Amino acid sequence: MRLKLATALLALTSLALSACGFTPVYGNLNASEQGNIQITEIPGASGHTMRQELVLLLRPGIPSVKSGMLSVSVKESASPFAIAPDSRNVRTVVRINSEYTFVSDAGEFTGEVSADSSFYAGSRAEGEILAQRSAAELAAKEAARKLVADLIAQVGRKKAAETTSTED
Repeated sequence: MRLKLATALLALTSLALSACGFTPVYGNLNASEQGNIQITEIPGASGHTMRQELVLLLRPGIPSVKSGMLSVSVKESASPFAIAPDSRNVRTVVRINSEYTFVSDAGEFTGEVSADSSFYAGSRAEGEILAQRSAAELAAKEAARKLVADLIAQVGRKKAAETTSTED
């Protein structure tokens, strides 16, 4: 009897929750279809990190833009900039250069952003590899933040120019 009652209660609860618009608090990070801005896949580890950050930053949308498609290309480079007395690398800078194109109902916008992050190149190769990955991840996230800021500024300038031209 208790099993039947528990089953019926579970079925009713499931039915009630499905009808009330219940959605989980933590959504799928890759489900960028939930937002009004679609972001194409960006190849590479740094590209993946950058896309994840863009999904989070652009999920609320961009003011004055109903929908759009963002395409981003990423180039990563690493270069040593400090040499120890024994001729080994001490610090390395990881640079992320990205170009983007955003096509939306507000128009087409393009731009370039870059971000740097440096790391200490330790005495062990494994540590250097992990440090470089971490630095690349930081640079990719910073590049994503700069991209969103640049994109919002471009859209804002265009909307301001349109408003000024219609007032004249």
